[in-house]
Amino acid sequence: MNDRGSDEAGRIKAEAQDPGRTIFRRLSRLLCGLVRLRAPESQNSRRAGIPHPSSFIPHPSSWVALGRGRFAVAAALNWLIAVLMFGVGVVYLAATEIMPYHRQILGVPWNNLPEGGKLLILVFMKGTGWVGISTAVSLAVLLLVPFRRHEPWSRWAILLVGGTAVVPMLAGAIFLRLRAGYSAPLWPHAALCVALGAGFLLSGNFEGGRMKDEG
Repeated sequence: MNDRGSDEAGRIKAEAQDPGRTIFRRLSRLLCGLVRLRAPESQNSRRAGIPHPSSFIPHPSSWVALGRGRFAVAAALNWLIAVLMFGVGVVYLAATEIMPYHRQILGVPWNNLPEGGKLLILVFMKGTGWVGISTAVSLAVLLLVPFRRHEPWSRWAILLVGGTAVVPMLAGAIFLRLRAGYSAPLWPHAALCVALGAGFLLSGNFEGGRMKDEG
């Protein structure tokens, strides 16, 4: 009797010294009891043709697959932006005259422009081309190294690098449409902004070098 009382006193003293461990033990016992109770309930449910409520909870593997799918879609969207920016950069660098919508805005045939005006416009176009190529290369490096490793900061870097290129392009197209009524290409810039935002949101579960859904 004294031994039982001393054991009980020792147990109470140990619980007081380490309450976290005590709570963990009690939760473990509770979960074990629930698992034992669940088996006959599941059998009765199967016999009655009624699915058990736990069957509606997705398996952890499905959450992992969902996280990987979201990461793949985000990567594909960001790669699409990089490829398109590279293409725009190459087109502007290789251009020897203004684009069709540039002619509409100027209202003057290209051959009627003075040589100084032609040179100035082409220099601006070459600068735009280099911006597109540098943005594409920067995005490619971020996607190949830190983003592929699921580094949390990489999604912010991609948003910053891509946003500094596509947002001003969209703002300029909107300005020309609203203030001058010219048909500057609007939807390609809007699509790039949407793709950039979607890629950022879909990759929003990075934590500790991997996605939360994969943890």
